[in-house]
Amino acid sequence: MTEIHVEQSAGGEEEDLAQELAGHEASMAAGAAEVHEESAEEAAAEAEAAAATAAEAAMVNAASVGAAESAAASAAESAAVADTGAQAIAQALQAQTAVLESFMSELRESRQGSALPEKKTPVKQTTDRSPSGKQRRGGWYYGKK
Repeated sequence: MTEIHVEQSAGGEEEDLAQELAGHEASMAAGAAEVHEESAEEAAAEAEAAAATAAEAAMVNAASVGAAESAAASAAESAAVADTGAQAIAQALQAQTAVLESFMSELRESRQGSALPEKKTPVKQTTDRSPSGKQRRGGWYYGKK
């Protein structure tokens, strides 16, 4: 069999340089990992704060949904009351119109009835004088007998 022997010559410096380069790269990777770890911790804290804010917003939103539902129910009730009032007003106007039409027809009928003159007997014409021919002054009350 053949054997292969490797001899070390001036290549020892290259090996030292390679080891130094590998050590440098390893420390850079460790530093980068540390920076990434800090960034991850900051991102986790920000995510936790965002989750808390989102939870608060959801609670406020749920409360406002309840208030909106209550307001919608109140608005529907008010609309029903207003509709009932409008119907009552319409009925009152119809009744008032019927009464006015009745009065107008009575007025027309009375005018038509008075258009035909009735035959009246003339009033007897008399002169202005006292009922009896003698004039009286006073009476038993005033001292005359």
